[in-house]
Amino acid sequence: MPNGSTEQMCEFEAIMRDLFADVVGGRFQPGLEKMLEKDCKNLSRRAVLSSVFYNRQAHSIYETEGWINVCRRDALRAAQASRNARWLLNTSRFIGTFGGNALSGVSLGDDIGAGWSRCRSWDELIGQAEFLCEEEESQRIVERAKDYKGRFARRYGSKTLLSLCTDVGGGLAAGATTVTMGTSILISGACMGLNATFNHWRRSYEADNNRWMAEIRNMIRSSNQCKHFPENNIPHDTPNKDCDIQDLIDPSGYVYEAVPSNRLEGVTATAYYKENVEDMYGDLHENIVKWDAAEYAQENPLFTDEYGMYAWDVPQGLWQVKFEKEGYETTYSEWLPVPPPQLDVNIAMSQARQPEVKMARAYEDAVEVEFDKYMMPESLNAENISVMENGTAVEGEIVLLNEEVAHEGATETFASKVRFNASKPFTAKEVTLTVSNRVESYAGIRMQDNYEQSFTVEQEMKLMECEPTMTVGYGETGTLTVTVLSAEASAGKTLTVKTSSPMIVGIEKDMYVLDKDGKANITVSGELPGMGALTFTVKGSDLTATTLVNVENKAAKTVANPTASVASGSVVAMGTEIYLHCYTNGATIYYTLDGSCPCGDNALIYDGTPIVITGDVTIKVMAKAPDMYESDVMEFVYSVIPDAIDDVTTNDPLQLYPLPMRDRLNVKVGSGIIRSVSLVNLGGVTLASSAKPTKQVTLDVSTLPKGMYIVYVVTDRKTYSRKIRKE
Repeated sequence: MPNGSTEQMCEFEAIMRDLFADVVGGRFQPGLEKMLEKDCKNLSRRAVLSSVFYNRQAHSIYETEGWINVCRRDALRAAQASRNARWLLNTSRFIGTFGGNALSGVSLGDDIGAGWSRCRSWDELIGQAEFLCEEEESQRIVERAKDYKGRFARRYGSKTLLSLCTDVGGGLAAGATTVTMGTSILISGACMGLNATFNHWRRSYEADNNRWMAEIRNMIRSSNQCKHFPENNIPHDTPNKDCDIQDLIDPSGYVYEAVPSNRLEGVTATAYYKENVEDMYGDLHENIVKWDAAEYAQENPLFTDEYGMYAWDVPQGLWQVKFEKEGYETTYSEWLPVPPPQLDVNIAMSQARQPEVKMARAYEDAVEVEFDKYMMPESLNAENISVMENGTAVEGEIVLLNEEVAHEGATETFASKVRFNASKPFTAKEVTLTVSNRVESYAGIRMQDNYEQSFTVEQEMKLMECEPTMTVGYGETGTLTVTVLSAEASAGKTLTVKTSSPMIVGIEKDMYVLDKDGKANITVSGELPGMGALTFTVKGSDLTATTLVNVENKAAKTVANPTASVASGSVVAMGTEIYLHCYTNGATIYYTLDGSCPCGDNALIYDGTPIVITGDVTIKVMAKAPDMYESDVMEFVYSVIPDAIDDVTTNDPLQLYPLPMRDRLNVKVGSGIIRSVSLVNLGGVTLASSAKPTKQVTLDVSTLPKGMYIVYVVTDRKTYSRKIRKE
């Protein structure tokens, strides 16, 4: 883990600071500016933060001389372990005069602690990748891990802020009941409802976080460019013995049946630890104790979620988890030392129940069968699974559709779905499927009876198509089309849509009926900036597809600044035409000729007709377009060449030679000092110049084409302009 997780602390604080500023609109800003100081290098300012949020133990460590070098990380963990944040308790006492709901504010301490704990686990995992993997592979894995860690931090920060708002809002509302009568009770009830929503959200993104961490661990373990250590020997930070504080490290994993993808929801997971107890004779005995998770604002036992996931933050020690579910054999993990982190404790549970055929379908040239248990592949053969057409056995072969290894590193496999592929398409409208009771589940248990059933042959849905990625603006909606082929088979079927992050990517509804072309138009909304995934399935089919949705915080764009056909500052001939242009499609150009702002009522609309120069002028221009910020006001200044541009006379001190000019032009003004000379074309573009004070100037004009030019000569006393020709 990076030293002290200081970078992570700063990152999380910055997120929290921005969220507070957005939500409370500056009402708490002075205090927050002090509490959540962005200058993360000045770590002594943690004393301010700790005095606000953390318990006395953490506070004292933060303020101890030299804590940065001794106990920085452990101070963070002590603070994270605290579930009795001093500031929140003081706030609760204040709000408590208005109502008991105020005590719910302590949940903010839980959110901050849990968020830091998860981010710390990411730091440790990133450290493992950097330590174990070669440089190029390490960069690839660490980049992915940091992306996942950033997603988690942003989502957890959002939940923490919203939790604070509902907790304090609910408390104040309840306390003000006597003043506002029933209105504040309604507000309090609404806050309770929002809290329930946030808790559902938390479970969702914690499940996402666990999946992301499992993915990174698997990347490390499966790469041949990474060293492979035994689980207990993976490098990790050793707790600092100078600080008497307990580590909190995640033991987590998932529970499954037969194969890792077949997760079990609702399993009771109970954590136990070993402790040494001295009896009356001074002898030490080992006791197994059920962990009191309430001291750490957690629950024990836990129930696995829809992904089979469970997770705790536990102190140092020797731990074991017991897994129970009705109808399944009770299972135990090994005794797990903490530290090191135990982040992938995945457990298989077994059920000794006879398998059954769950579902079967007949298509033009195949029959698919699904069992309610994963089965022994060797029993899923043509002898045990057969198809009859018009009373005659059909020739064909058995294909396992979802064969999977029992666990990582195993050679044993199981499958629950098989397909009987006929050697030629069926001609009858109905076929009969027979499954022998000799087929066996993963637990070695056979079906009770033979299965025999006739099925009507139907057309098969073979392909689902959708865009792999989609971008929608924050607060906007977009349409995504999903097509299931063939249309004859899918028309009228129900398409189910599931969003991985409903707080980021919203959907109008989660079920659509496919039209006659097998299509459904999904309305997608951008709820918060970020990324989520939409998963599509069709009832009665194994087809699935996914679209990654990026919700952008689209800033309003600015219209491009207008340009002019002749550069500003040019000296032009009378009657020169100036054209205006804007590179933004659909933009309207406004301009003035009197030096006023083109944003006013006197602005003229440019219609493409050139502006004819009749004298010295300043053209001010701007452009506008719908749903965009207007451009800057551009200023184009032009000077007109004097009407009297004569050839050189004998009385004029200005001398230009040779006339007409050829490869060189010599300029002299009597005995005066020439300050600058410029040679321009009739469009006002300078082609040759000199700015060195001297009595005579020679310009190289050998590369200029034949034609008319204008020369400008500036002396201490006068400015001259003459028309001159080159041959």
